[in-house]
Amino acid sequence: MSDKFTQGTIIEYIRSTKYPEIKCQGIVISARCDLAQEKINQFHCLSAMNIEEWIYEVLFESVVNERNNNVLGNIKKYCEQKCMDFATLCGMDKVNFREVLLKSASSKEQKNIQKTIEEWESISGLLETKIKNEEKRTFLLKNKKIVENKLKALYNSSFPKFAFVPEKAYSDGKSSVKGLVVDLQDVIQFDIKVKDPILAYEYDYKVEKARKRGNI
Repeated sequence: MSDKFTQGTIIEYIRSTKYPEIKCQGIVISARCDLAQEKINQFHCLSAMNIEEWIYEVLFESVVNERNNNVLGNIKKYCEQKCMDFATLCGMDKVNFREVLLKSASSKEQKNIQKTIEEWESISGLLETKIKNEEKRTFLLKNKKIVENKLKALYNSSFPKFAFVPEKAYSDGKSSVKGLVVDLQDVIQFDIKVKDPILAYEYDYKVEKARKRGNI
């Protein structure tokens, strides 16, 4: 992090309520003139995280949702062929969802529709329980093409609501694929009084929030 505190400064040890388990960085977005002239009582930053964290936190969920939508798309087509109401089916719990689909299938269709249901149950379940990064990695490797397309979109500045800052833009590192991913919708406000502790690497947003709540 730079010793100067201005627009674009990267702050360490930020905790976002959006990503409570991750030690994020923050990129200051308040106006340079306001910060230089100390005209403000608060400053704002966007949360950011290293790309490895982003892959397991954000990209994983995006890939799961895409795969889930693909499978549901196949089920919707099947429902249309059977003159079934897909919206009503989606409002059921998983047990009834499975039962209705299997009952509607002919003997020749049973095997394929069961396979599709099991695929949907497996994929949708990934977001319903907390899983380890090793399991996420396995899933991402199985969906390598989708992952590659989404990473390409990130590097080309076309991944919705996120921006990539390559390592070589803010440190001595020369990598163009490693770096920070900024959440363009996650704006965090800070009291200007914490500027000096931040510059001295003595600030942890999570600790400060706990202190304010009287937990420590």
